[in-house]
Amino acid sequence: MAIEQAHEPEPALLEGARVPERQRRCANCGEPVGRGGREEGNCPRCRAWFDFMPRLRPGDGVDNNRYKVRGVLSHGGFGWAYLADDTQLGHRVVLKGLINDQVAETVERERTHLTALEHPYIVRIWGYVSDGRYLVLDYAGGRTARPVNLTEPLAPALALGLQLLEALDYLHGRGFLHCDVKPANIVRGAGRLRLIDFGSVRTVGDPTPISTFTAAYSPEPGDPECMRPTAGFDLYCAGRTLQEICRKYLDARADLPGVESLRLLLDRATHREPARRFVSARQFAEQLSGVIQQVIGRPTEAHRSVVFASMAHALDGGLGEVMPLDRWAGARVTGTGRVRLPAAPFGHPTPAEVSGALPAVLPDPWDVATGDSAAEVEAQLEACHAAVRQGSPATAAALLGKSALSAADWRADWYRGLILLAEARADLAARAFERVRAAVPGELVPLLALGLCAELQGASADAATCYTMVSDTERSLIAAHFGRARSLLADGQRGAAVAALDRVPRESRFERAARIAAVRSLSVVITGGERTAVPETADVERARGLSKNLDLDELSGALLDIEFAYAEAAGENRAGGNGAGENKTVPPSGAARAELERALRRIAAFAPSERSHTALIDVANSVRPATIWSW
Repeated sequence: MAIEQAHEPEPALLEGARVPERQRRCANCGEPVGRGGREEGNCPRCRAWFDFMPRLRPGDGVDNNRYKVRGVLSHGGFGWAYLADDTQLGHRVVLKGLINDQVAETVERERTHLTALEHPYIVRIWGYVSDGRYLVLDYAGGRTARPVNLTEPLAPALALGLQLLEALDYLHGRGFLHCDVKPANIVRGAGRLRLIDFGSVRTVGDPTPISTFTAAYSPEPGDPECMRPTAGFDLYCAGRTLQEICRKYLDARADLPGVESLRLLLDRATHREPARRFVSARQFAEQLSGVIQQVIGRPTEAHRSVVFASMAHALDGGLGEVMPLDRWAGARVTGTGRVRLPAAPFGHPTPAEVSGALPAVLPDPWDVATGDSAAEVEAQLEACHAAVRQGSPATAAALLGKSALSAADWRADWYRGLILLAEARADLAARAFERVRAAVPGELVPLLALGLCAELQGASADAATCYTMVSDTERSLIAAHFGRARSLLADGQRGAAVAALDRVPRESRFERAARIAAVRSLSVVITGGERTAVPETADVERARGLSKNLDLDELSGALLDIEFAYAEAAGENRAGGNGAGENKTVPPSGAARAELERALRRIAAFAPSERSHTALIDVANSVRPATIWSW
């Protein structure tokens, strides 16, 4: 029978296969073995069996000549892999020698279940030959995984990581552990991955310590996962594998968006404390998906987190609404006719506003607690969050202290951060949110919380970095777009602030506030410190044009018009100076003052009290240009 293998190049076979003595090391602990011409035996350190002798040669037949050996493909830590032809089914296979008794017993006992495994990212297992103890695998072809270069995009390599986790999720769901996940056991080709080499496979729940694994990609020998492995053993190996594949980016490209999140993700996957690692392939994959979005940096539409509830606040700091009438009633006029407002035209959200707006944590879909215990924790956290929103941080702290959360549970840090914010301790809150981000680096809400904390502390550059990453990745977190706009305005980038606000989805209930904020971003006179940032005439004209598309009531329209007039008057003031800030000697022109006066008298008609009406008229009279009589 002709053996066909479609679209696969001829594999490279090893000639005169022997493992050089200098390369003979124990696959379990790395100790040099096989010295002095000895090619099989027990490791002197850990007693694991080693065998560096190829048992089959080209032309040999296995299983009553069903499999005809072509040659040696490779040597792993615990046996040889041979390329062979299946003369019955007409395709190429790999014969993997099993020299470990425990693995061989597992394979023989579970052969029916192993041969039933069928997944696009797992090499097909055809059977087991007890005579010689060979596992029969489909020949995958392709190339084994290798580190990506800095000239290659990172996202495709991470997408293969998702495929690996999907394969492990399937494998674990059917009661097996691979126990030797590493780059050499991952074949890449035709845009997909295949997990190969089941020479260390074992069943979930096997209580015996693991003895056949690759030390460079596995937990330390004394780790609980080595003593009684669970799915966490494979997940640790997957984390180490991704660290190796992404090593060059992790070492040299910390400035690339998402790389720091990737570092945090893999640090958690390989944490020295098993309780802080991922508990399932799906949990790992959920966070990896979020990291990939951060690396790609293209906003998604309304991504729904499985960890955090939706956020129902924009935290616009007043930028998304026209300046209230009483702000103008409290204005004063200098001797040169310049108007001074009693407060800035917008600001940052207060700590209380931020703590009340940040969302609750959703019930953990991977929580190991069940029944009454899980329900009790969720009820305690819900009560804690309600106390924070009601402005009772002491009550919230007491409820959190009584909860049954473990020290390794990041949810405690999230609520601790909210409580600290409610107490106006943004610096300590930021430390708590840093720990949350380290635990769930694929989530954007902790990054948004860090941006808000940085803004509250006056660290505008750090805040801008956080806001930019969130805004570039997710459209539905509206607070990030407003925070980014505030950061850009502080840097004098009015047009860029408008572009940031344009990312607010049209279907969002904050879309109108975003359009008002865009108009104000172009026209607002920004005061702070000793410098006043005055918009250019072209920006004010653009703002007037955009305002025509706003469906405003008469009062709101009048309040927006007065901002335009105020900006134009301040602009003339600036034009009379040296361009470095507001001029201190040249007053606005008569025309600009007259326009501002008319705008003030217009809003005075809406004054809610005689007192505020009088105050507005007084400001208008003070702004009014002096009348020059011809005689």
